[in-house]
Amino acid sequence: MALPTIDSMLRISEDFESRAFFLKMYGDMKRYLCEIARDDERADLVEETKAIYDQAMHESENLFSTHPLRLACALNTSLFLAEVAKDLNTATDIAKAAFEAALFDL
Repeated sequence: MALPTIDSMLRISEDFESRAFFLKMYGDMKRYLCEIARDDERADLVEETKAIYDQAMHESENLFSTHPLRLACALNTSLFLAEVAKDLNTATDIAKAAFEAALFDL
């Protein structure tokens, strides 16, 4: 039996929460691969992972700002940007925006 691909999982996902969850998990997996990739493979993998996290963030924007999945997407995207992509400014902006939005809605 073949494992489902991310594309097949996204096709059967009927709501924003499911799609955000699968994209976040896929981004997490790709982030781990970035951390162990050789230098010649790393740049392309980082760009691919960044695009996946962007999709996850886009899907999670349809959830409440205090939803745990939306906060997890922001946290993991920030972590990836800070530690793997070395883009500390964007990482800080994403984390700060998520925190402020959630705080405002509390």
